[in-house]
Amino acid sequence: VAGIALVEWTLGVGAGPSARGDLLASLVYAANWRFVASSGDYAALFADPSPVAHMWSLAIEEQFYLAFPLVFVLVLRLSRGRLGGAAAALAALTAASFAAAALAADGGTDNTGLAYYATHTRAGEVLAGVVVAFLVTTRPARRALGHASARAVGAVAVPVGLAGLAVLWHGTTLGAPGLFRGVTLLNCALTAVVLVALTMPPRPTPPAVGATTGDPA
Repeated sequence: VAGIALVEWTLGVGAGPSARGDLLASLVYAANWRFVASSGDYAALFADPSPVAHMWSLAIEEQFYLAFPLVFVLVLRLSRGRLGGAAAALAALTAASFAAAALAADGGTDNTGLAYYATHTRAGEVLAGVVVAFLVTTRPARRALGHASARAVGAVAVPVGLAGLAVLWHGTTLGAPGLFRGVTLLNCALTAVVLVALTMPPRPTPPAVGATTGDPA
């Protein structure tokens, strides 16, 4: 940020009327809300781009790092420490975020920038990763994923998921009418499928002949 400010001051590059506010918002992890208030449509930024336009996503990440530990403690307390209940609550929050994005995209198009930039409309893509973490780390889920049938499905899911992502990334634009009404959700789901499939527990190695439970070998 200091480097950008220096270039703006010395060369005038990127020194638009909103430059100072954009830089300050980036420093306090609020760039996404700054762009909601001032820029609107994300695609319009390419006509007169801010030098810190990319900081919107970093702002959401930092907001997540600061807020999620408190949310996680609250969810665990409300679920009385049951991981299954916590995972279900976080999955509900994920679904609510995608629903909020769909509602913010009036008529399927994000005319205000709210669906693209807002914390509550993009948190679902981060929270989905938390739900995946529950799937690949909790013991019951790992037992289920370790079954031979699940591993066979996983072996197919990886190439299918990657192919689906390639098609999605190639055929989707920022102005796509369904970007926030299914496309981002599908992108998130395919990514989750690939991650879960790649982190499935390996097949247990059978004990050596003659080995006993207490044998350190």
